[in-house]
Amino acid sequence: MLVLLSVRYKKILLTCDKILKLIPNDADALKAKVITHIHLGEYQKAINTIEKAEKPSSLAFELSYSYYRSDKLEEALNQVSSLLDENSNDEDFTNQCLQLKAQILYRMESYNDALKIYQDILKNTSEDDPYYEEILSNYYAVKAAYKIYKNDIVINDEFKENSTETYELAYNSACILIAEEKYDEAEELLETAKKICREALLEEDYNEVEIEEELSIIIVQLAYVKQLKGNNKQANEYYQSVLKIKSADEVVTAIALNNVIAIRKENELLDSSKKYRTVSSQNLGKKLTVAQKKTIEINGVLLSLYMNKYTAAIEQADTLLKKYPNEEILKLIKPAVLYRQKNSSEALKELENHFNENKDSLKLCLNVAQFKIQNEDYEGALSTVETYLQNSNIDINENSGLLSFVLWLYEKCGKIEKALDLLQTYIDNNADNENQTLVKKLIDFKLHCNNPEEAAKDYEKLVKADPTNIQAISGLVIALSKFDIKKAEEYEQFLQTDKLNELIAGLNIDNLETSYASNKTYKKIVNQSIANNEKPRVKKPRKRKPFVPKNFIPNFKPDPERWLPKYERSNYKSKRKNLNKGPQGASVAGGGIGGTRSANIGGGKFVPLVEKTENETPVEETKTEEAKKTPPKNAPKKKNQQKKKKGKGRK
Repeated sequence: MLVLLSVRYKKILLTCDKILKLIPNDADALKAKVITHIHLGEYQKAINTIEKAEKPSSLAFELSYSYYRSDKLEEALNQVSSLLDENSNDEDFTNQCLQLKAQILYRMESYNDALKIYQDILKNTSEDDPYYEEILSNYYAVKAAYKIYKNDIVINDEFKENSTETYELAYNSACILIAEEKYDEAEELLETAKKICREALLEEDYNEVEIEEELSIIIVQLAYVKQLKGNNKQANEYYQSVLKIKSADEVVTAIALNNVIAIRKENELLDSSKKYRTVSSQNLGKKLTVAQKKTIEINGVLLSLYMNKYTAAIEQADTLLKKYPNEEILKLIKPAVLYRQKNSSEALKELENHFNENKDSLKLCLNVAQFKIQNEDYEGALSTVETYLQNSNIDINENSGLLSFVLWLYEKCGKIEKALDLLQTYIDNNADNENQTLVKKLIDFKLHCNNPEEAAKDYEKLVKADPTNIQAISGLVIALSKFDIKKAEEYEQFLQTDKLNELIAGLNIDNLETSYASNKTYKKIVNQSIANNEKPRVKKPRKRKPFVPKNFIPNFKPDPERWLPKYERSNYKSKRKNLNKGPQGASVAGGGIGGTRSANIGGGKFVPLVEKTENETPVEETKTEEAKKTPPKNAPKKKNQQKKKKGKGRK
């Protein structure tokens, strides 16, 4: 469908060019050409066409819109502001300019100003207006962004939310719910938006590829909600389905890649680093919001940390701290590196320096306290938390998690009285609690701190207030059993009610005592010993025989030298023949060790050391005589004469 439209628009451009050749200043042809360029997404060509025209003021709105779509936001804002000043009397044109100005402010992340403009537009627009839903959808988008990045702001308006009339309204309503941390409702609304979008696009004859492109942003947001809920496996599947769409929007793909990296954390780091290069490209910088850029850059620092590129991680963190000085996670990078390098003392010093600069930071406070607890410095951890409470505006009675942490530290430091006072203050501030659960927690804490007398007094008050409270009576019995058994037995009688008797009636005490045994044989032994008034015999565990290799001989003593090489063993005998080879020159007459003469190099006759006897014959003479006696053998034939080689001969 989009291909057919682009073909039609190109034909319109050709027609406009033909008209403008004949009539260069034709206003209608010029406007048609500019609007066609806008529909084709050729915004720079639209700007060039308007600037070349003789009267560009007639196309001022189209010029400001083209500036806005080509990311020239400052020029677009100046242009539309001047239009509003010049055409204040025309209501329809003013309404169009206000909508464009609100969109420009939204892109410039001036959410408060954009929100005010949209509120004014909606008040002056009837619900029957065909553009009312579109304006409301844009208002939802601005409101969602305002709440996400400034979640402490409360927006009071009279406009309905969670609308499902169009998929844009459903999607933006879901984004508002995400900002309010209502993830279950947001997930349901996104599923509805996905369904409405598919049905609407099928009615408009969109093909499957175009539908998937339009659905990609909804699927990514749905995956993000699942990721926030802790369902990382399904979220990753959704992200991967979007990444397979080659024609998906660049921003949507970048966000999906970034979130996949966040899911993986320390897994598949090489693939994550490749994906991060795509996400951190400069081309995407203009299309992403400041918050999105910051998140991607911080993920890059964490990726370097996970890949053990410590120097790069510290350098990146220092650079980003100059850009985002209030970002606490960047202050934790260097201490994390030092801790990974097993330098805990330096890591703690670095954290304390950051905490002294930001004493109202809960994240830094808890990290410092954690390091001190690891070193068993509970007093130091407590002083850190107390410093935070003094410098922050947080009421500890409204933060149950922090309250329980402080109580635990008081207990570790032996400051039980302070812990009890703090818990009592918390109970006094929450006096309307149902069934006095907080009072019971206070009493349990007293028992935990080995203070049964005080716990018994509190339980007595509860029993006097409600004598039928079985839990209070049982608690009193437990507390009194620690120091006054007689009184505990007196109160125990009140526990023998009809309900308790009904519960006990169907129980077999003997079976209960033996029910913890795992083996049937053990149960039988216990039952027999109880019957004979003997102590139960516990079956000893069976000793298993050691595993031995095959062909093992028990009494055989192995050779202690079996691990040595053969030539190092004591029973080794060399198989080498004695060739009587001595040092070089020993076999030459007159040479070698012990010889008194040397070889006659000058060519004179050789004089032997020992004189030859008469019977001795020279070696050469004996050899010649033996050769004469034995007849000469025929010389062996050569190999090529013995057998001809196989081959093709000539005929």
